[in-house]
Amino acid sequence: QPMLTPDRLRAAPARWRALAALVAGGLSALAMPPFGLWPVLALTLPVLVFLIDATAGLPLRRALTASFLAGWLFGLGYFVAGLWWIGQAFLVQADAFLWLIPFAVLGLPAYLALYTGFGCVLARLLWTGGPGRILAFAAALTLAETARGAWLTGFPWNDFGYALATDLRFAQAASVVGLTGLCLAALACLASPAALFSPGGSPRTRPLPLALAVLLNGGLWAGGQWRLGASE
Repeated sequence: QPMLTPDRLRAAPARWRALAALVAGGLSALAMPPFGLWPVLALTLPVLVFLIDATAGLPLRRALTASFLAGWLFGLGYFVAGLWWIGQAFLVQADAFLWLIPFAVLGLPAYLALYTGFGCVLARLLWTGGPGRILAFAAALTLAETARGAWLTGFPWNDFGYALATDLRFAQAASVVGLTGLCLAALACLASPAALFSPGGSPRTRPLPLALAVLLNGGLWAGGQWRLGASE
């Protein structure tokens, strides 16, 4: 039996659920340059899905609060691990700007993580017990990433769509669907393993999202390979 499932997270103390969100978010930064280990999201995004699953049975207000906290902690770990380098800029004139490093390394990620948190709130409002929750999760977080990068902060750094863009063959899809479409594909495909442990729905349909994700990823990869070959 896997270590992390919705039932186990629901039964775990709050501090362990918080730690799971923070660590999963931090590890997710490995999907971004310079590492480009995008498959890691297939392990970390399901943790966030399970944390939202763990709010089942709670009154709606508590469920939304818990979903926001899980998303915010995940985002905090993700942005601290992915944006720590911003603090180096303040070392150029350390005597004048050293005191700003905590605001850059912790304050900015804490603010950006609000969007991940609100994305999880929206996802929880759309939540279902079966595999369909993967699409709700992907759509809600894509909207949150779009808001973070285009509408509100103008800071799209480490958008989840960039995880697939680290491979030039996957990146070719951006010429058709843009970064938003790539973000939706990345979140839907790489969160799909969580569907195998859906708390509701028919057991026969649980593998469907993962199977569709494999087909979609294969199609994107093959299409990108063909486009790159045609341009030579």
